[in-house]
Amino acid sequence: MSSRNFFNAGLDLASLPSAATNAQIQQALVQANPASGLGIIIYQSTTPDVATYTEYATFLWINTTTGELKYWNGTSWQLVSGFATIADASVTVAKLSPTGGAALQLIRINAGGTAFEFVNPADLFSTNSFPLNRLVNAIGAGYVPYSDGSGVYTSALLATLIDTWLTTANIPNTRVIDVAGVGLPNQVAYIADTFNALSYGYVESLLRANQTPTNKLQYTAGLAGKWLKVNAGGTDIEGATEAPGGKAAVVKYTGVANTSPQTISTTGSLQTVQFNGEVDPSSIISLSVSNQITITAAGNYEIDFTTPVNRASASSAKIVAVLRDITGASSLVTATAWHPGGDGAQTTINLKHTLAVTANNVYEIQIITDQAIDLGIAANLGSLAETYQQLVIRKLT
Repeated sequence: MSSRNFFNAGLDLASLPSAATNAQIQQALVQANPASGLGIIIYQSTTPDVATYTEYATFLWINTTTGELKYWNGTSWQLVSGFATIADASVTVAKLSPTGGAALQLIRINAGGTAFEFVNPADLFSTNSFPLNRLVNAIGAGYVPYSDGSGVYTSALLATLIDTWLTTANIPNTRVIDVAGVGLPNQVAYIADTFNALSYGYVESLLRANQTPTNKLQYTAGLAGKWLKVNAGGTDIEGATEAPGGKAAVVKYTGVANTSPQTISTTGSLQTVQFNGEVDPSSIISLSVSNQITITAAGNYEIDFTTPVNRASASSAKIVAVLRDITGASSLVTATAWHPGGDGAQTTINLKHTLAVTANNVYEIQIITDQAIDLGIAANLGSLAETYQQLVIRKLT
């Protein structure tokens, strides 16, 4: 048997003068404490009170709540460092505690390097910190990872993907830029004749001669049957009711069968030719009761006046017809005729002229003669109307 004493006696029974009593024996047992270098294991959940029970300083403490084994280092209870006694690769996963972690989390050392912590896999890498050389190589050059229609990541040729996307998606024009900086405002990009580069140009310059169909021309409602013309401001195209040069008006002197013609009885002075009828579908003139004609729209016009001349007397007559510009107070053009005299002969006066008109210019046809004349003679045939002097006013292009 070993001679070492494992306990210090609480009461030295050997020094007693007589046999120890039961009480003394109990005292010796209760007050016994571990010998130097030895201790007892405390097995409880509460922290042992070393300050009150100084002998606890040599004890080991098993925390019944956590299962931890601790020792007193002189100031506090510390875990027993017994890892060197655990064989390598002998701790199974089942022995690890998941307390404090969540499903699918990983274990790593904390930022301070002082303890382990649980972390989500997505949080292992900070933004823009994962190196591309850690990715598995693609199946070939030019491949990129992407999410397919089912939301699963796969890889495909970048050129193939771009070609597919460009045929099915709309790229906003705000995403298209002139990288080279050669385009100008309002120009469009087009493929140059070499077919290997984009160039820039104005749409009007790119339209090919005799290639744009007429149904591509813009028109607005209400232009059906109208001609196109430049507007008065010279800024746009607009619809015109009439064809170019297609406006005309006629004023004349007419009446029922056997109506007498106008008589010019005053000689040696200009007399106004009378008109009592007007045909003006385009409303380019107005005829006053004083036989003056107002041309209402500016433009270039052709004037064509004709009238028959009759003289019952046998003596001849000289006649001059005049186109008078009432607005400008001037005679513009004349036409001369001669009548031999007698009812058996009739002369026609024809006056033609072209003129530039500003809006609302007033004109008049006048006649001067050296003998009294009639502007025609009644035919009196059936019920047909008599028509004598006529003035045609035609707007030119």
